[in-house]
Parts: sequence; structure tokens; C-alpha cells
Amino acid sequence: QGFEFWRTLECTHNYNKSIYYADTPKKLQWEGYDAIAQTRETETYLKTRAADGKPFSLFLSWGPPHAPYHSAPAEFQKMFDGKDLTLRGNVPKEREAMARKLYHGYYAHMATMDKCLGDLMATLKATGLDKNTILVYTSDHGDMLQSHGFMKKQQPWEESLRVPFLLRHPDAAVRARRLTTLIDTPDIMPTLLSMCDVDIPAGVQGTDMSGVMTGKKPAEDRAGLMSCPQPFAQW
Repeated sequence: QGFEFWRTLECTHNYNKSIYYADTPKKLQWEGYDAIAQTRETETYLKTRAADGKPFSLFLSWGPPHAPYHSAPAEFQKMFDGKDLTLRGNVPKEREAMARKLYHGYYAHMATMDKCLGDLMATLKATGLDKNTILVYTSDHGDMLQSHGFMKKQQPWEESLRVPFLLRHPDAAVRARRLTTLIDTPDIMPTLLSMCDVDIPAGVQGTDMSGVMTGKKPAEDRAGLMSCPQPFAQW
């Protein structure tokens, strides 16, 4: 699909016995918790690209935070042992005990991801890549975690639908702002291309939102469409 370097598997949530493929049909396995191993691989890649000075586009797709909820490294699970975690206000009373157990594991996954992202940021800074690299942090879905009495995703509520879209721009003139303007997945590619001064190919359906993000254009009202085009076995 155009990638010159890849270490990938279509999907797995077995984070401690995670299989992947590289340049041959041979099955490989990440050592330990896969997100940490994938981060180390990414740091090595970044150092190589910093040395050759060529532009690159890198996608790192971590699996966590996600079920199974209690499979994060022990050191990160211990961070939340005995903690009185604040539940969302819409968790039914009879589900609170279960929710607290789920939060414990989910927070441990998130704490591990925080550490991984921090390591990546440190590598970008150490290599000087932070000065000319746009960083995007986003996700594909949230998790109900017993809000409204439901679990996981495919539910038309905030907890399932709202995902982060954090963009770090290396230009200090682009000031930090929080935007409420909707952005959809097809908008990401033309937006990033525009920010990199790369022509957007004809026929691209997404909208270039770079002007809004950099503050050169006013925020605009946009509509969002949520659909489930085929039945999903979980529900």
C-alpha cells in the first residue's frame, strides 16, 4: 500500500503475546507489552530518518487502551491500586463496583500510553525532529465503561463517540487553542498535506481544515454523520 517500512498485523488485543509481520510471511512476536515494543521500534525508525534528513510520514497504531482491561504492565496497574477513582456521573449505582474495576485496568493502559508518548516526544526532541514534525494524536472510538449501563463502543453516546484529536505544530506562531469545530476522518489527509505545503490530489473528498487549525480562518459550523452500515455481532 505504498509503505516502505512496516511492522504490522491487522488486529489483535492480546497485548502481551502480540503477533506481527515485517518483510516476509514469517510470524513474529513483539517482546512483552506490544505498545512499548512498538514504541521502541518507532524510536529506532525516527533516529534513522533524522540521520538521513528525508521527509517521512509515520503511522503508529497502538491497541490500548482497550479490552482486555487488566493486561497492562504490572508497574502501571500498581499506580491505581487502592485509588478511589472518580466515576462518570452517568454510571448506574448498581454498576459502580464493576465500573471501578474497569477504570483501574483502563487507566493502567492509559498510563502506559502516556509513558510511550512521552518517550516518543523525547526522541523527537533529541533528534531535532520536533522542530519540523507535525504530530497528531487521535483514536477510533471511546469506551462506555458502564456509563448508561453499557460497555465498549457502537453506542450513540459521548463516551463512545468522542475521541481526542490533538495536533502539535512545530511553528511557535501557531498558538495553542481548543477548537470545537468537527473534523472527520477523510479531512485528516488533506489537512496534513496542506500543512506540509504538499499539493492535495484531485478527487480527495476530505476538507482541508489547516486554516482553521492554525488560526488563519475562523471556525465553522459543520455537520457530522454517524452510521452503522452493517450489523455488528457484539450488539
